[in-house]
Amino acid sequence: MTARPQRLWFPVFYPVEELEDWLNRKFDRVIADTFIPFKNDSLLLTVSKPGRIELLMTGDSVNVLFPLEVEIIEDREKKSGRKIYRRITGALNLYLNIKPDVSPNWEISTRTVLVGYEWKKRPRLETGRVKIGIKFIADYLLRNELGDLTRALDDALREKVDLKKGITRTWMNLQKPLPVYRSDSATLWFRIEPDSLWGDIRGNADGLVFNLAVDARAQVHRDSTQFSRYKPLPEFRPLMHMQEDSNTLEILATVPLDEINRQLKVIGKAYSSGRRLAFPEISDIKMRGHGEKVAFDIQTEGSTPTALTIVGTPVYDTETRTLVVTHPDYDLDTDHKVLNAVDKRFRDGILRYLEKKVILDIGDYMNNLPDFLNGTINEGNHADKFQLLFSEIEVKDIRHVIRESEMLIWLSCKPRFEITLKKLPVKKKVRI
Repeated sequence: MTARPQRLWFPVFYPVEELEDWLNRKFDRVIADTFIPFKNDSLLLTVSKPGRIELLMTGDSVNVLFPLEVEIIEDREKKSGRKIYRRITGALNLYLNIKPDVSPNWEISTRTVLVGYEWKKRPRLETGRVKIGIKFIADYLLRNELGDLTRALDDALREKVDLKKGITRTWMNLQKPLPVYRSDSATLWFRIEPDSLWGDIRGNADGLVFNLAVDARAQVHRDSTQFSRYKPLPEFRPLMHMQEDSNTLEILATVPLDEINRQLKVIGKAYSSGRRLAFPEISDIKMRGHGEKVAFDIQTEGSTPTALTIVGTPVYDTETRTLVVTHPDYDLDTDHKVLNAVDKRFRDGILRYLEKKVILDIGDYMNNLPDFLNGTINEGNHADKFQLLFSEIEVKDIRHVIRESEMLIWLSCKPRFEITLKKLPVKKKVRI
């Protein structure tokens, strides 16, 4: 049996409120403060952001309303020695459009273009007569400051939507082996082996959605060194179709029989402790493969030590999510003289007892698996842009083969998980 790679589909959602909040925290109130040439002299131009930047998702792009407040100050001395101070103020809205894309190395590339602008408050002179016209101010802003502003917008969005860093780290963390048992008995290791990766970025009414599809398979092994080497993050490839409702995982677990037999020995002791003293005591139980069935070799102690072999069929119980033995019976190879020498109630009691006992509690492992995955995938993840959180892994189908020294368990699972974003601190305000 093999665990084939399965394609997982999941969206990474960037809410429009988060993007708006980020841009408004990122851009300082004063965006530009510079001198501009005017009639063989210079004027002080101050551009500030008086209100909130607003985003509106439209198709696969983002419309941006960027409010600006403009102040121009002329403060100079004429040849006659007379001081001239003029202050002109105005307010306008810039209407921009941002089209996001993804580069081959998983970096967000955005292109911001001007759609238009509207004066909300036409520039007026505070004192004296108006000498600087609206056209001059608008022409200068659009010709000299707009390019810096759109580049700053693109840079701010790339900083927020840093796909490459988050995906690279998650890709590597996915491949880390993690113990399935507790630290005092860590004999099984779990690992996800990713292969190919696709993606696209789209807009909807609530924000940007980055859709991902990854081919991966999950593995469980007793020796973590037996896993293949880490695979580097592949190049970005466009995703044509999204099928997030079809997520499945196949897991092939190799369970050593010595671990199962250690548990069976405990079961045997428990059975013996509840019997009358006249009954033989079970000193050892060992399980081994027997074609499509399993065989239990039982050793008893007492006045007449015996060796018995019981054969049963392992079946997965979907309600209890356990692999159990059904229809156990004594093997035809068991010496009938030995069998007849054993108390009938003891013989019947062992059959009923084994039929009720679990070979492997699959449900318990699957319940614990999301916590193991979340802890490992997001380990040291405080600087990343998002977290991958598993909530449940449901077993849909199970097959098994028992060899001489190990049991192979193949699981087909339906995982449920989500991507959550982290709110980034603004380390540096934007000035142009």
